[in-house]
Amino acid sequence: MAAKGVVRLTDLDDFIAPSQVCIKPIAVESRTSKAKVISYEGEDIYEEVDEFGRKKALKPVSITLNDCLACSGCITSSEAVLIEKQGPDELLHFIERAKSDSSRWLLVVTVSPQSIASIASRYELTMEKADGCIRQFFKMLGMDFVFGSTFARNLSLISSAMEFVDRYRAWQTDRSCTRIFPMISGICPGWVCYAEKSVGDIVIPLICKARSPQAITGAFVKDYLLQMLRELKCPYVEDLHDSRIYHATVMPCFDKKLEASRSCFVSSSNAKEVDLVLSTGQLAELIERMCPHFKDLQEDNEPEWSPLMSPLYRHSGSGSGGYLDFIFKKTMTCKKSTSTSMVSAC
Repeated sequence: MAAKGVVRLTDLDDFIAPSQVCIKPIAVESRTSKAKVISYEGEDIYEEVDEFGRKKALKPVSITLNDCLACSGCITSSEAVLIEKQGPDELLHFIERAKSDSSRWLLVVTVSPQSIASIASRYELTMEKADGCIRQFFKMLGMDFVFGSTFARNLSLISSAMEFVDRYRAWQTDRSCTRIFPMISGICPGWVCYAEKSVGDIVIPLICKARSPQAITGAFVKDYLLQMLRELKCPYVEDLHDSRIYHATVMPCFDKKLEASRSCFVSSSNAKEVDLVLSTGQLAELIERMCPHFKDLQEDNEPEWSPLMSPLYRHSGSGSGGYLDFIFKKTMTCKKSTSTSMVSAC
């Protein structure tokens, strides 16, 4: 659940801050030539400007493992910075800051069912009991709302299945198209990062566009939560802006920190949808530090006013999120209502 000692990152001396740029962002030819200037136009567009002011677009460099190991700004160090900047201490610091701030903050945390299961196993509790204790623990820390990502997983599964069916129908229309199948799940941010850096245009068109449960809850919290609370006549949200919402998540994988840092996951007002991600192990460490009597906490019986507060339930075929199982069954359902040939796409 926590990071093993053999891979724990401690006292690395090659850190780069997240705002710094990799020393090898573009390919540079080794041939000797007259002095030139490289300009940056934003949106990752680099151009070479010669002595006459003519511009030439530069291609991104293909970074290998050897490049990473030899680079003083190693990618793994950047990931370590994210881990340090998105840990339990950072969460506690922000909660204290919010309490002392003259302007109101809305503090929200979303907990994945995988993390709840790990905590339940650690403390020998049922899933339901662990879920209630975790909710109460975060309320004790000062969080306003504690949501689960189970309902968001449903939306992610449905969205993935709909995209698969759409791809299949497009393939039926034009069988010469080679960028439709196989559809590859994009739920794992580590895999997506690898695909973008290593295989690019070959695989990226095949990656499913459905959001992950974390990304779905992030969009809900930052874009729709205030509207829902106002409809429920909550008194303290009338003048609150979504920039004053702090959203943390608890996820089973450290790579979810990388997902939260992606520039595409921002709200309609350009605020980050997920401000901080704790791993399951980091939550366990926080519980041990702040709540030695965690098992004795009373379950939170707050009434459900949002689907994100719905009780825990299982998804079938959930060995890896249930995507393959759900998409297969959904496709078979569509097959019965449309064409018997759809089974060939499975």
